[in-house]
Amino acid sequence: MPWVNINFDDAKKIASTIEDNEVVKSHLTFGAEYDSVLEWFIQTEVKTLAEIAEDSTEWGNHWNTENSPRKVVETGSREEWCANNIYDFAGNVDEWTQEQNESSYRVIRGGYCDFVGDHCPVAFRYCDNPGNDRYFTGFRATLYIK
Repeated sequence: MPWVNINFDDAKKIASTIEDNEVVKSHLTFGAEYDSVLEWFIQTEVKTLAEIAEDSTEWGNHWNTENSPRKVVETGSREEWCANNIYDFAGNVDEWTQEQNESSYRVIRGGYCDFVGDHCPVAFRYCDNPGNDRYFTGFRATLYIK
């Protein structure tokens, strides 16, 4: 199950401990890394710009996704929610990023299962107080190969 009910600082700390050795290091995903993955989806033609920027309903666990359980589900539970072997990038849970807006708030991406995919597509950014730990907000770790 995705790790949820976590605030930004704890997500950042845990993400950095997933892998930390001579070959691989992990960290909480930066906004630019998130955007790079979205661009990679477009370049490899697994998703269109419209599916990323306008309506992610068909490839994520959103409220308005056909046959959505309308709750957080185990990561990787449906193949149709996978793009380039990355599961649940759109929908299921919101994900903290290291991106910060003009205030001290942190940017959250992905859209969770209670949002509709045409209102909050995967490219949508919204912000929250980094001290908040909501039942639908989790995180994604990025692996850096040294």
